[in-house]
Amino acid sequence: MVSTTSILLPLGLVAYLVCVSSVAGRRYPRTGLMSRDVSPNPCYTMDDQPAECRPDFENAALGRAVEASSTCGLEPENYCKSTIGKGGNMIRNCFVCDARNPKFSFPAAYLTDVHNPSNVTCWMSKTYDSVQYLSNVTLRLKLNKKYELTYVSLEFCSARPDSMAIYKSDDYGRTWKAFQYYSNDCRAMYNKSSRGVVTKANEQEALCTQAFSKIDPLSGARVAFSTLEGRPSSANFDKSPALQDWMTATDIKLVFNKLNTLGDEGRGTDDAGQNSYYYSLSDFAVGGRCKCNGHASRCVRRKKDGKQACDCQHNTAGRDCETCMPFFQDRPWRRATKDEAHGCVEVLSEQQQNATLPSYYERKIGRRNEQLVQRISRGNHQVVLLTTKLGIGHSLIASQSLPRPLLPQTDKAADPANKVLEHSARGTRV
Repeated sequence: MVSTTSILLPLGLVAYLVCVSSVAGRRYPRTGLMSRDVSPNPCYTMDDQPAECRPDFENAALGRAVEASSTCGLEPENYCKSTIGKGGNMIRNCFVCDARNPKFSFPAAYLTDVHNPSNVTCWMSKTYDSVQYLSNVTLRLKLNKKYELTYVSLEFCSARPDSMAIYKSDDYGRTWKAFQYYSNDCRAMYNKSSRGVVTKANEQEALCTQAFSKIDPLSGARVAFSTLEGRPSSANFDKSPALQDWMTATDIKLVFNKLNTLGDEGRGTDDAGQNSYYYSLSDFAVGGRCKCNGHASRCVRRKKDGKQACDCQHNTAGRDCETCMPFFQDRPWRRATKDEAHGCVEVLSEQQQNATLPSYYERKIGRRNEQLVQRISRGNHQVVLLTTKLGIGHSLIASQSLPRPLLPQTDKAADPANKVLEHSARGTRV
């Protein structure tokens, strides 16, 4: 049943109550590029409060261009495939690699096309024979946007390398940091122990492992690197800036440092042996999310420059929602977490504050004063609402602009709360 008193409230008071409810609760307008027909917005709760949100998990490499330092067939050349026969003998079948003929070409575009196990397409480097010693072949994947990566997965058409490294850049290729090393001899190749351990003191340390460096199988083997596996703070990722930076990348680079061979690649052997050693992959996948710091649920192409950027919410801005919008800097920008969205808050001018905030109240820490004002509030619906919005732990103290008609109708001598109001009317703080 609706109270008659609430229906008969003066229009000005009703407007004020709406204003107090909105400002004291610090509502966050939805901003960004989200379409109106998308409901609900993952960046807000059902009661329109900001919440952590993230773009969907994806293979960030899919369809993206890869730069290869070496590709078979730019000029026609021979290559051979090695297989093991039933008797354990090595069988080599030789073919021609020619980029001019799609049937015999192995471009880097095949690394990030849709991977179909029943129709495998491969990138292939030049052979050992064509360059005498094949080392430091690189593949660079440009994401063109900051991503938070969970894994890098490689599937080989050739044998896995003896030694290779995965690097990442978080500044669009200006600088590079090692992600992971693989080698049959970590110490000799990378000056790293093969038994390294990550602690909280070195969570951005790249490790080296002997796993995934055997020559067998001769094709079809997979190498998978997890960016969080073995990292102590992975279970508390929201509170680990070190891991957040560790996972952030704009580019991934693979460097193949040494071939795996059977020892027959030296000069003086037949051409089939030398032509059977090369690097070749069928799939280069990178799993992760477009980095938006918890303030966007999708990334879109910007109209002004065509660059991919977060569709920022919570009054945040930037390609990665890494800053607050202009005039929404009432508190420092923070990354959203599952516990708190940390939306940016509008900076109100003094005139706006006087117009929207309850000018006849101030916050003051202290339970005694809070309880006192709560007693005043029992006879005044407006003050009760305001007390609730400001929250537990803050008390309300009257100032001289308090409208007289809203004062509780009590005996001034009997209620000590009126002394607070009288002192406040004279400009006295308590």
